[in-house]
Amino acid sequence: MLEPPPGVRPEWWIWIQLADAAGATLFGNKLAHRALVWNAHASRVPGLRPLAITPARMISGMLKKAGLPSARRMRRDHPHGMLLAPNQPGSFLGTARVLTDDGKVQLAPAELVAAARELEARYADELARRGELKLISKRELRSLNSWMRNNAELPGPKTNYLFVHPDDAARLGLRDGGAAWVRSAADAVCAPVQVSDEVMPGTVALPFGWGHADADGLPQARERAGVNVNRLAPDGRDSIDPLSGMAFLSGIPVEVTAA
Repeated sequence: MLEPPPGVRPEWWIWIQLADAAGATLFGNKLAHRALVWNAHASRVPGLRPLAITPARMISGMLKKAGLPSARRMRRDHPHGMLLAPNQPGSFLGTARVLTDDGKVQLAPAELVAAARELEARYADELARRGELKLISKRELRSLNSWMRNNAELPGPKTNYLFVHPDDAARLGLRDGGAAWVRSAADAVCAPVQVSDEVMPGTVALPFGWGHADADGLPQARERAGVNVNRLAPDGRDSIDPLSGMAFLSGIPVEVTAA
């Protein structure tokens, strides 16, 4: 929709460079991979740029293949878009809905079944540590991730709180409005306490999207810095789910003491 400022690299170019640097073969085809890498290079060289297949050309080709006007004609004749016919049953964007070899949804992929069985080895460790507190995260009602932190017109709360169940607060000597140290194997943070029966006993919750005390160029956010819950998350290869690549950011064993 908008031309990028000079020097800004397009997203597709970045992805191709990353794939090439990582040794990944795009689309599993070495010839297509080298062609894409050359095309990305050509798009950045003035003398070769007219030969490069840009996203605009790709989109125009996709439109033509779908029996629609080219990108140029679309902009000229349909500046507000074009209403397409309703999707037909059994097809989604012109393809079969389930793109497996047998056309069936795989409800139990072998990799997931194997990973589920490996969880059994963790049960004993989890049971042995069931007396420990577990840290979870939560979202604030008047906050969205971290983007509101530096907006003066959307101030929201002044800080985030460690939510503790009343039973745990009494056992640990924590009071509403007081402060507590939260320690994990990775780090420790000090946060104000809010006693609440909305969290389960044995669980403490610290909202994410905070921790801007050292954020340069974000003066509003620094005034309402709060606590960075990510500092308590474990690090390293064993702290990432091997199938999804997601980091473990919830259910972290912690020790909580009055500050």
